[in-house]
Amino acid sequence: MKRVRKLFLANIPFFVFFVSLIILNHYVPFFGDDFRYATYYGLDSNFNGRPLTFENVWESQLYDYFHFNGRFFVNYATVWVLTAGIEVWRVLNPFLLTCLAYAIFYTVYVRFPKKEDLSVTSILVSLFFLCNIYITRQTIQYAVGSFNYVYPMLFLFLLICFYRRRDLNQPMHLWAIPLWVLVGFLAGWSQEQIGALAIGFTGVWWIRHLWLKRPFSWATLIVAIFSLLGAAGLFFSPGSERRASANADFYQLPIWQKIATSLPDVIRFFLFQQTVYLLLFGILAGIFFYQQSKRRLAIFLWIAITPTFFFLEMMSETSLYQAVLHHPSWMISYGSFLFLLFFIVGILIARTHQNYIPLALTIGFLAADLMMTLTAGATGGRVAFPAIPLAIALLLYLFKHLRPNIIRTGWMILFIGYAVFQYGRLVGNYELNAHIHRERQQILEVHRGMQQGVIQVPALPNAYFAAYELDEHYWLIRAVRDHYQLGPGVHIQLVDGKR
Repeated sequence: MKRVRKLFLANIPFFVFFVSLIILNHYVPFFGDDFRYATYYGLDSNFNGRPLTFENVWESQLYDYFHFNGRFFVNYATVWVLTAGIEVWRVLNPFLLTCLAYAIFYTVYVRFPKKEDLSVTSILVSLFFLCNIYITRQTIQYAVGSFNYVYPMLFLFLLICFYRRRDLNQPMHLWAIPLWVLVGFLAGWSQEQIGALAIGFTGVWWIRHLWLKRPFSWATLIVAIFSLLGAAGLFFSPGSERRASANADFYQLPIWQKIATSLPDVIRFFLFQQTVYLLLFGILAGIFFYQQSKRRLAIFLWIAITPTFFFLEMMSETSLYQAVLHHPSWMISYGSFLFLLFFIVGILIARTHQNYIPLALTIGFLAADLMMTLTAGATGGRVAFPAIPLAIALLLYLFKHLRPNIIRTGWMILFIGYAVFQYGRLVGNYELNAHIHRERQQILEVHRGMQQGVIQVPALPNAYFAAYELDEHYWLIRAVRDHYQLGPGVHIQLVDGKR
């Protein structure tokens, strides 16, 4: 009984996190590509009207693989969940996000939570609610976004957990080897940033393993090989090549010109959409160095990150920001400085503890953003999410080493308070929008099958808390029409003075 009580106390924050997401997801409807996957079983409208069969879903996803992108397994799972209904996703999403939180904890501690970890686990789940709404609305609170950018991070962290267990020579049962191989394969064949991170972390681990002349393991090699095979299936897909050809002018540029073209946008979402995590990393790393008697370094770090405070959403209207920080050249210079500074900080923390994990997490956090300089049209949102769980793991590592415990308790109270505020803000706005979504659904259901005319539906009162508004993309209006079997002559019009 005492053991059960300890187990319960250790997992309270994860349970609260799960229930909170269940409540919040109750107000999340279909957005954007959700309509396409539920209607076309993929991205191509030529599959509209076909019955839901394994053959049709497989054919649709093969078509997407050869024409749109290489995320075959991610997209295949998306189809079956969304055709089952948004209610299935509303339960699945909290479960998988809670699993991701557990995987982050395990990555840092290489064990499951104990009773004495209550403050750390509370901080861990609170950090998810500190995510910028622009990222949240396109990932955590968006079905297709979560399948493409959130759930693959679970496989990445499980892969890291596998290597962490190998670091400590923990036993590996024979029956578990196929599961780890599957994890490695799906981490590689997931989403482009995450697939690259999986290969990067695998490479770092093997280089370190060979450098230290550790014992060879066939099982570990097989996991690595399947990670590479998965990544090859993703990156060398015909769909990825066709997608790149749509921005042929960009991809024909030399690498340095690609970086010069994309870097301003990457720096912008690095500073604006990941602000909280940048500030926390700088503050906590400063405390870490201060406690290591490296006070000058701590003070320099705190001074260096001070301007980041003005990139917070609530501060971006201040006169200082408008006069100085908003200038593009200054923003690019400062963002580039932070990239370099945080990389150096990661090295120093790793050297202090003789542990490669903080450096690997720091590189992963920065690389998830920097690799977007090699792609066209990077503006953040969903592509900014893969850096967030890595930042959370890095912050958790720093919290783990804060002394005395009273400091962790203080941070826990602060984070819980801010997370509750953010959660209330999310629930309030999503609930407000949910009433409009239900009204829209009723109107469109009444007109199902209509071939000509105008259908007026209310605009969202706060479109900022939605992955997409109906009139943002031509393909979205088309997908909504096809989902409700409306003819091409039907015009869906947003009213209530919002558009």
